[in-house]
Amino acid sequence: MIRTSGLPAKYGKVLFNLAAYYKFTHILELGTSVGTSTLYMSMAYPDSKVLTIEGSKERAEFASDLFNQMGLSNIEVHIGNFTEELNVILRNRVKFDLVFIDGDHTEKAVLKNFYHLHHHLHEKSIVILDDIHLSSSMERAWRKILRDDKVTLTIDLFRLGIIFFDTKLSKQNLIINY
Repeated sequence: MIRTSGLPAKYGKVLFNLAAYYKFTHILELGTSVGTSTLYMSMAYPDSKVLTIEGSKERAEFASDLFNQMGLSNIEVHIGNFTEELNVILRNRVKFDLVFIDGDHTEKAVLKNFYHLHHHLHEKSIVILDDIHLSSSMERAWRKILRDDKVTLTIDLFRLGIIFFDTKLSKQNLIINY
């Protein structure tokens, strides 16, 4: 299941390196799947707290077992509908440093989640969107995010889109062959 559902290692390293470099402590993931991306983010910085939401009970339980086997206590798994679980999480959390959106791969869902999170991000927050070129729907969502007024810098790694909100950065949309 990990081989077919997990994030490829080269993209996992991007998550790991960003979380480690910035020492992110408040991390949110939408779409746990089997937990590989969660592992990269949670192991990058020991003081981090990762909240992750998975819609599939079977996958969430698989991931939870994996986290327990690895002795990781900084991951909190939520099972259920993204919107409902996100509403619960956002009531108890002020700001997130890193958000990884990897589920509900439709334009409507991605944009809904992205804009819903706006008030829970700060200037140094980074949002990473998976599968930005998966479909025409995801392409449209990515193009709309590129034009968002709060977004300063984006990096398109073909599979991942990295979004910065730091006003000290100049407005740019970079494409990197990764």
